[in-house]
Amino acid sequence: MPLFRPVRIALFLATGAFGTVGCERPSAASTQLALLTAPKWRLSDYVFCTEARAVPGAYNPGMAGQEPCFRDDITVFGVDGTYVEDEGPLKCRPDVPQARRFKWRFLSEGRELAQWYAPPGVRQEIEYRYKILTLAPTTLVLEGWAPAYSCKVILTYTAV
Repeated sequence: MPLFRPVRIALFLATGAFGTVGCERPSAASTQLALLTAPKWRLSDYVFCTEARAVPGAYNPGMAGQEPCFRDDITVFGVDGTYVEDEGPLKCRPDVPQARRFKWRFLSEGRELAQWYAPPGVRQEIEYRYKILTLAPTTLVLEGWAPAYSCKVILTYTAV
């Protein structure tokens, strides 16, 4: 009997050690990466220039003020640090490619998102940095600075 007790304890410990490997919690970074890269995103709302110094409504038409060709665009973030801006079924400008690829990465331990983007007709990419306000399976909300307008912007994306 004493000989079997150490064997049972060893088996119990080995089973416990191997049994917990699959139960490890995913890291915050891997969770955020999965949340960002799993869906395709469509810009569903935005607010520009909410600061007191901004002229009310000057740069703030929201999605309702945009043409349908802008409202159907899709953004897809890849795990490789690139993202694709797809023009969707309706193209605003025929001279712009259907899909264009740019770079992105997390900053500040996943609390911020940096994107490099070149507007149509511009060769050099501009870095945009956003604070991540919400990153959930169906919603992405970013707050940043719109260099073209010198004011704050809040972008809301919905998973499609």
